[in-house]
Amino acid sequence: MWVVFVRHGIAVEREDWAGPDSRRPLTPRGRRRTKRAIGGLQALLPAGVQILTSPWLRARETAESWVDSAGEETSILSVPWMRPGQLATAKAALPKLDCQTVVLVGHEPELSRLLGWATGFPLPPLKKAGAAAVEFRGDVAQGRAELRWYLPPRVLRSLTSR
Repeated sequence: MWVVFVRHGIAVEREDWAGPDSRRPLTPRGRRRTKRAIGGLQALLPAGVQILTSPWLRARETAESWVDSAGEETSILSVPWMRPGQLATAKAALPKLDCQTVVLVGHEPELSRLLGWATGFPLPPLKKAGAAAVEFRGDVAQGRAELRWYLPPRVLRSLTSR
């Protein structure tokens, strides 16, 4: 199983947002750059991947960029274990997934910690709209994944045409 970790795109800054953190949206620039990064990510992955996202708005908007760019039928499922503070629940949920390729859209520091759990070694935080992929060749368990790539959004954006 391949697991692709995607950090949400550039969101409105906390100090500029009066509402709850869970409702902070992507900025207009964040939406544009995220859509281009997702386009590059799609070039690396097979069609028809399963997308699981945090229910928080900025992550959902990032996941929806996939559908906007794909031109294909893609399912997005909002899962509570991808929201901030749910690392232990995410670790327990990952081995229960039954698919060839899953894209997890979420938040830092949980994404890089989950990535570290999967590979068995710590990795730096993903940049906004950045992505990393691991492959589990057997059991989905701690330290059993091989890191296949770790890409900043700049590289992902370069993989697609403007």
